[in-house]
Formats: sequence, structure tokens, C-alpha cells
Amino acid sequence: MFTPFAFTKNIVAASVVFDANAQAFITAAGITNPTQQSAINQLVLGLKADSLWTKMQALYPFVGGTATTHKWNLKDPRDLDAAYRIQFNGGWTHDSNGIQGDGSTAYGNTFAAMNTTAIPDRANHWSVYQTIIGNGAYNGIYNGNMFGFSTGFAKYVGLQDFSFAANESTGFWNGTVTNASLGVLYKNGTNIYSMNNPTSMPSYNYYLGALNLYGSNTTNHNSARFAFASLGNALTATDAANLYTAVQKFQTTLGRQL
Repeated sequence: MFTPFAFTKNIVAASVVFDANAQAFITAAGITNPTQQSAINQLVLGLKADSLWTKMQALYPFVGGTATTHKWNLKDPRDLDAAYRIQFNGGWTHDSNGIQGDGSTAYGNTFAAMNTTAIPDRANHWSVYQTIIGNGAYNGIYNGNMFGFSTGFAKYVGLQDFSFAANESTGFWNGTVTNASLGVLYKNGTNIYSMNNPTSMPSYNYYLGALNLYGSNTTNHNSARFAFASLGNALTATDAANLYTAVQKFQTTLGRQL
């Protein structure tokens, strides 16, 4: 009686193929957690689908839980000042929730300067996903260096003096200057304040956690916690809403959404 050979079928699990830009960041930052890898890939694909990727010059997703993983710019993951990776100085807490300064010595130099080709005068945006209100010289969002980023003189973020327009609350904050006549502040993708004739600012590097005063000193240190930040070109109202949707989805995947 003939007995057929028993064949064992080798089943090879299909490898996950990530977007090339997402993979470059994952490799550079050494992100090994599958959930974090998936969240990064999802974020990049979402930004590209909404035509936001090209408007971003610096994207800081703050995954991996350490200063080494938190410093990388998703848009350009090279370990160079010119790639806008963050240089952390002073006392920072780094964990799975993001980054938090000590309110007295901490600041992060992005090396991305206002009024440059990358972040043009009168055509720029910044954003932060703030999960803890800061304290220090000023309270809350105001102390969070006007939503995490500041350049030049106190109260100004990019070209916007929005400090008086925002209450002290957590959320996804986004300021954008669309032209010489209009600056807009968004919270969670919704326009909450507009201002006319925003003031032009000199070319100082954006800092996280402290104000870069005149390009040579730090002041107004704060203890806000950030789970995401971005810098780049001007955003439309639709862009702002789409950016919030993409970032909120990203945070939800990581389990740290507000």
C-alpha cells in the first residue's frame, strides 16, 4: 500500500512594510516597540494623505521613552543640527508619555530658526500636544512658552502674540501665520482666535521648555509636558483640522490621548 509523503508547509509570516520615511525614523531612533512603530507609520501615511507632509519641517513624535529616542525629527531623522533634531539641556523627564521640563533649567534647542527658508516669515506654523499644564514664571499654556515654542521676545510665538487669547488648559495647540495680515490660533483643530498684522520676528532658534531670549539666553522655563510638536509652513483651516485628526489618532494608538 502506497503511503503518500507528508509534506510540512513552511508558513512565513509576512513582513510589515512601512512607509520609507516612517522606516527611516524608526531605524534612526531605534524604535522596537511594534505599537509605536505602527503609530509612526500611521501618522506619516495620514499626513501624506492630507498633503501635510510637505508642509512639515520638523515633527517630534516623542516615542521610545528616552532622551535618545525623543530627540529625532521624523521629517529628517539625521543626527545633525541642520536636521532639526533636538538638543536637550538641563533637567528633563523622558518617558512613554513624552517630555517634561523641570521648570527651572530645562530647554530643548530645535535648531530650527524663525524667518528662514524652512520656516518663512509670515508663512509658518508651530504645534504642540500638551498633556500637563506647565508652571513657573507664567502659568499654564502661557508659561509653556506660548504653547511650547517661542522665539525672540516674550509673549510671541513665531509671529503671534497669542498668550492672552488662550486659557490654561491641555490640548493640541497650533498657531499659524498665513500672511503678513493674519495669524490664527487653533485648539484641537478649531479656530479660537485670529489676529491682524502679526509682528515680524528676528531669526532665533525655536526652543521647547524655555524662551529663547534674543538668541543668546533662556528664560521663562516651564514644566509643561508635551507628547508631540511640529514646526513648518503655514496651514489652512482645513490643514489645522486634519493635523489634529492625525495627531489625535496617533496619540490614541499610543494610549496617551486627551
